[in-house]
Amino acid sequence: QDLGGPEHRRQPRGGSAPKKTTLQYSKVPRRYSVHDFLRVLEGHVPRRSFDFVYLPVTRRGQHSVGLAFVNFESEAAAAAAAALMDGQPWSLHTLTALVKVDIAQVQGFEDNVLHCSETLTEGTPESHLPLLFIEGQRVHFQAAVGLLRLKLVGPRHLATEPSMVGWHVHEQFQ
Repeated sequence: QDLGGPEHRRQPRGGSAPKKTTLQYSKVPRRYSVHDFLRVLEGHVPRRSFDFVYLPVTRRGQHSVGLAFVNFESEAAAAAAAALMDGQPWSLHTLTALVKVDIAQVQGFEDNVLHCSETLTEGTPESHLPLLFIEGQRVHFQAAVGLLRLKLVGPRHLATEPSMVGWHVHEQFQ
């Protein structure tokens, strides 16, 4: 697995070269839920090694689109996960499809969370939102979005940010 990838990847919001910590899993069985994918992932790597898991679903929300995105805490953890899973069979169902792992276009926890907040609609069901973790503990998606935007725009400008309408910071993340 070549984790080098082309250097035309999206630059992180900080401006420096992106670390390759986010992997794209393809050939994910369409009937997998995000929790099915999470069970497979945790069969190979510890939960503390990743902080973002997203399994996009079809417009009707009935099936996955066959992709999943996982951000790892470090490049070493991403490389280890890729080496362990790439080319392995999906383990929850009797399927012949093999896991395919590549470097994702969007890199890093913050950029992935903000990218999803910009592309998912406000009414997206909770079950279709990315799963976020801090030190292995689940964090509410909208809470993370609120705090990341607060960090980017500052508290004075937060009330005037049009994209913040409808997103709320929950106590569990403070």
